Amino acid sequence: MPAKRMQLISDLEITTHFRVFGIETHLPDYKLTLRLNQKLRWRMRRMQGFRIFGGKPGAFEDFTLYHYEWNTFAGLFLVNPISQINTLLPFSYFIIRGGLLPQQEKLMLAMIESVEGVDKIHSIDLYSGQLSPSYRNWLINLLIDLEFHICERLKPLAHLQETEVL
Repeated sequence: MPAKRMQLISDLEITTHFRVFGIETHLPDYKLTLRLNQKLRWRMRRMQGFRIFGGKPGAFEDFTLYHYEWNTFAGLFLVNPISQINTLLPFSYFIIRGGLLPQQEKLMLAMIESVEGVDKIHSIDLYSGQLSPSYRNWLINLLIDLEFHICERLKPLAHLQETEVL
């Protein structure tokens, strides 16, 4: 039996499903999440963290992950590097998976920026040409690993797949 192969997602496909924002803040991840939940009336919850691997063998970074399901078309994520020492830019990442109406997104970002402890929020465009190639590749790896982590967490349990419906 041939070995199973995983098909990699192209850069363009992954970046069309995600919008990435950098949040400059001095707050730890749990306080930032609490304040976002209070200000925007979300129920963002902590999920199991994940790890991305770098280009060098044994090089990796761990992240905490918070999630809020906005609606059936969009999910919101707050991704925080556990060790700010090894990251290229020391801030949290706010990621929208799916689509929001432009007015909703604009209002949401304005409200996030008005949260106490948030200094600034930046839109990160992966194809603007303003990012260094290494940072762009790092962000794409982050998105691919986030997508893989989300899919793994949302898989139905094997014993539930085999049950019969009467």
